[in-house]
Amino acid sequence: MRSTLAQGAACDLECTITGGPLRLAYAAGLFEGEGSVAITHRLGRNARPQYMLVVAVKMGDPEPLAVLQSLVGGSVHYYKFESATELGRKPMHLWQVSARIAGQFLEGIEPYLQSERVRGKVKLGIAFQAQKRNVGRVVPTEYLVRQEQFYGAMRLLNKRGLESLTIAERRAILEAVA
Repeated sequence: MRSTLAQGAACDLECTITGGPLRLAYAAGLFEGEGSVAITHRLGRNARPQYMLVVAVKMGDPEPLAVLQSLVGGSVHYYKFESATELGRKPMHLWQVSARIAGQFLEGIEPYLQSERVRGKVKLGIAFQAQKRNVGRVVPTEYLVRQEQFYGAMRLLNKRGLESLTIAERRAILEAVA
């Protein structure tokens, strides 16, 4: 299924991609170099767990983030470091989208990604958002279990450093969730 973003048409969430494939490729490059995708977890009303897809790009230069914001929507935040341990650090800017817009953005940029590691996280984010639905007040246990599986898989895929996964382990996680 091709995203409404990839087709260059207006989507139902007031976000549009103008300029077509070239803009999507530009957005994919920014995301691949400086972006992140995560599934956040918090307790909502009545202590029910809630999960949400979040896509972000963080960098020092605000201009590329303004381009992302004009293409997709979302918000850009400015972070100035003022604590004693962070003095001298360059201010940072963060572009962020969540939920359905994040899923549509990932669908739009996925064909342009080069890194298998990033592509795996993007595919997991797309799959997570595709199975999301409004379940109302009574949340089926199977639905919560599935949400927790996606959340756990994304946490594993986002690990870095000595505990990071091999390519084979990443593929196994994606296959288990899909």
